[in-house]
Amino acid sequence: MLKGQLEESRNFNREILTDNLKAITEAINTTKQVQTAPTKSFAEAVKKQQTTVILAPKDKDQSVKDMRSNICKQLKKSGELDGVKRVLIDNNKLIIKTKTDEQAQKLQETIEKNTELKEVIMVRTPPEQKAKIICYGIPEGTTEQDLIEGINRVLEIVTQNTKLVKTFTDNNNRTHAIILLLKREAIQLLRRGRIFLDLQSCTVKPFYEIRRCYKCQQTGHTSLQCKNDTK
Repeated sequence: MLKGQLEESRNFNREILTDNLKAITEAINTTKQVQTAPTKSFAEAVKKQQTTVILAPKDKDQSVKDMRSNICKQLKKSGELDGVKRVLIDNNKLIIKTKTDEQAQKLQETIEKNTELKEVIMVRTPPEQKAKIICYGIPEGTTEQDLIEGINRVLEIVTQNTKLVKTFTDNNNRTHAIILLLKREAIQLLRRGRIFLDLQSCTVKPFYEIRRCYKCQQTGHTSLQCKNDTK
């Protein structure tokens, strides 16, 4: 009888152990799936999901709504408005957001070639987006011009509107630089991964600005904008 009880106890413990092993295996597989899930690259993060074309009436007395109706009348049948994703009216301007750069460029060219539309509509494009990167471990005494020349050498182009935002030194006495440049140039530079300054290889990575409130310690706002009760 005692032998039968021992055997029953062993079987029961064996079943519990098997169930636990199954649960642990499932948890490990779930963790692996989460860890291996595809994440957005910096290029995807800063990439414009929509391209904007800004239209304004040349005649200040003409309303934006009339201009919009005129555009629809002229272009709807030709299919030029198929790529339009969103339309906004702001400050007497018609803001059209398209799905791709090509669609925006085609829409702009169509309006400029249309004899009736180009006489009454001004076509504008917004300025290019910019992005910040951080360059680690720059040599002592590196100037803004040194950084620009280093970027130009890596990209093999003359960058435009590149600006040194600031430099700072970490606890290990290494100096780093935050650089502002055009988004498309930042993406190309980050693909290369580094620039060379005084025969020294300096890693470049995306720079993300995270605002933190010193009142409530939460992110997304500053202490001047804080509405949280910290009492």
